[in-house]
Amino acid sequence: IIFAGNDMLSKRILLSFVGSNDAGKLQGHPDGAIITALMNEKFDEIILLWNESKVGSPSYFEILSYLRKEISKRKLANKVSDILLALTDVTDHNDIYNKLKKLTGALPKNKNIRYTAAISSGTPSMQVCWILLAESGDFSEEFPLRLIKVKDPKFGKAGNVVVKLDTSLPKILRLKDELESIKKDL
Repeated sequence: IIFAGNDMLSKRILLSFVGSNDAGKLQGHPDGAIITALMNEKFDEIILLWNESKVGSPSYFEILSYLRKEISKRKLANKVSDILLALTDVTDHNDIYNKLKKLTGALPKNKNIRYTAAISSGTPSMQVCWILLAESGDFSEEFPLRLIKVKDPKFGKAGNVVVKLDTSLPKILRLKDELESIKKDL
């Protein structure tokens, strides 16, 4: 728990898919999006979501192992955990969204925990699913999911950019469906 003056702030947890761009120094490149996000902003815990599929070398398991070691070594978060998200197709919005919604639905949510999802890692489909989950309120109406995109240092000063579209379309459609369901039951 972090204290700021008299205000007690929430435990800050970062959620992120592990992507190929996170291999960083494993492939002789600069740090990837996850390490950069953690260097830009302090989180108490990070939960890494990964899939076993192997697109090349290194595998996602090797990238995950590298990330766990680097985060620990650099003291970028107090706790690092990972969850295997068994996806049959990393581009299938339906599969990703349903599994992501189920996984995040099981996370504890209260005023003492603040979740952020980093959307820079993973496939474009995974990134869209984070946005839909947050914008629709499916993560939590009471405790919304904060989204960040990591600004790559090669495009200027590195930083975590908050992504907030403020679209009410998914919420409106869900409310419309609920209203139609209620009318049917009358």
